[in-house]
Amino acid sequence: MRTNYKDISVILVSYKSNFEIEKILKRLNQEIKIYIIENSNNTEIKKYFERKYKNISVILSKENTGQTGGINLGLKQVKTKYCIYMDIDISFKIDLIDKFYDVAESIKDFCLIVPPHNKSNYPEEYKLENDLPQFPNLQKMKIVHGYFMFLNMSAVREVGYYDENIFFYYDETDYCLRIFKKKHKIYILKDVIVKHKEGK
Repeated sequence: MRTNYKDISVILVSYKSNFEIEKILKRLNQEIKIYIIENSNNTEIKKYFERKYKNISVILSKENTGQTGGINLGLKQVKTKYCIYMDIDISFKIDLIDKFYDVAESIKDFCLIVPPHNKSNYPEEYKLENDLPQFPNLQKMKIVHGYFMFLNMSAVREVGYYDENIFFYYDETDYCLRIFKKKHKIYILKDVIVKHKEGK
């Protein structure tokens, strides 16, 4: 299936992280709309990226609202069918987004798809009985890590945004449980690799 990149937006939350962002941008198709949420409110960063890249909008947050506030600010800008949030301390192969898009278009009914965690296994109680046996590369989940998230925006609008009272840590757990309560679905796409440095 050919990826329609105009169906996808990407959100990056940053605090003066130009170098890490540039590394990610080299792996993204320039038809993808990209929102950089800059928590430092640095106008020079906004000028730099928006002059250099036609597909990028830099949103200055005015105050550092943390990861949750940054993600929410990005989600409120998104007009596309799908959205990808990714931490800026990750690395991945160029065809990664194509694989997520292909699965998303095939299964339709989901809120969130993520890669496997590269440094830990999920507890068994996080895993749910698979409801798509025709897709052996998917594992249905209750809770997942959120350093790379492929989001179905129609479901996100029903679930709502992140709880900004949770500045950092457990924000993704809270969001996954809200997805679960709304009876939307979360999956791990098992045959992809995203390496996460976890803030290093």
